[in-house]
Order: sequence, then structure tokens, then C-alpha cells
Amino acid sequence: MVSALSLLWAAALAHPGLGFDPAIDGEREPPSSLGFTVGVDRLDDTIGVTVEVRSPRFLDDRLVIAVTGGIGWFPETVRSMDREVSITPWSVFGVARLRAEVGAPLAESPHRIYAALGPSVIIPSRSLTESDAGIGVHGGLGVELFGGDRFRRWPLALVLEIGATAHLLRADRGVGEAEIARTLATGLALSAGVRFYPF
Repeated sequence: MVSALSLLWAAALAHPGLGFDPAIDGEREPPSSLGFTVGVDRLDDTIGVTVEVRSPRFLDDRLVIAVTGGIGWFPETVRSMDREVSITPWSVFGVARLRAEVGAPLAESPHRIYAALGPSVIIPSRSLTESDAGIGVHGGLGVELFGGDRFRRWPLALVLEIGATAHLLRADRGVGEAEIARTLATGLALSAGVRFYPF
């Protein structure tokens, strides 16, 4: 009996998780270092890819400042007088965002929930508008789902976010008798990505 207990205790100490005390070592806490996110955005009827740089968390590990940049594509198909008019398949635009993010870890897990809000800028293609840029706002509610187990977490997370975005930007050019009349990058905002904490 004593030998069996000794073997079990030795196995627990040798196992990377069973011999670990999260209360002492804190390996279950979400990382608070500099972070990077690579993601896919859906802004209203656009699709895009983004790269984000995130500050370390501060103010009691609850606040993060994030800077995002990327490119996207507007579908340039419009409906006019009950008919569809295709201009070009896609129109490229640039996007830049600066957001403040307030979050907290989920109880008894390494995951985090957060809310983010901040200014956004869209730099559109000349094929849609003569405007140089559209100023707006972008906000959302999201979750970071970290890989790992109940004893430790990895510095890698799947990020899912839902929110809204609005920009002072409208298509203002016409093609023949068809006039493009719609707001751009305004409406539902969805994003998914992978977040890294390398340091």
C-alpha cells in the first residue's frame, strides 16, 4: 500500500500538470505581455485581413490599448432600377483603428472576456468615392480562448468578436445611369483571429 502511494506521488510530481500548483505559480492567468493578433474582419458587406499590436495590460490588469491596421475589399455590385450593375469584382481599401479594451478573466479558467471601443479610419478606393478617408468608430464584445488545460495555459488564443462599426463615408460615383448610393463599412462587425503573446 505504501509503495503504491509512493508511486502515485512520484507520478504526480513528474507530470507537467499534476505536480503544478496554479495558486502559487499563476500559470492559469491570461498573459499580460505585449501581444499580436492576426485576424479576419467582416465589416458590414466587406471582408478583410488585419494585424493588431496590443500593449501589456495595466490598471489592475484590466485595460489594453490596441492598434490595428489592415486591408479589405468592398464588393462593387449595386442594384439600380431592379437590375444589378457590376463595376469591378472588388475594390481594395485600407483600415486603421485605435481602441481601448477593458477585460477580465473568466472565473476558474485561463480565458478572457472584453469590451473594446475606439476611432476607426477607412481609406477607400477611388473606384467608389472621391473622398480621401472616412472617419468612424468601431466597438465590440469579444472573448479570448486560450489553449492549455486546467493547470496551465499557452501564450496563444483564439479570438472571437461581435460588434458594430460606422464611418462617415459614402460611395459617390456613378456608372452610366446607375448611381452607387450606400454607406461604406457601416453596420455589423465580426472578427476572428489568432492572438500571440511571444514574450
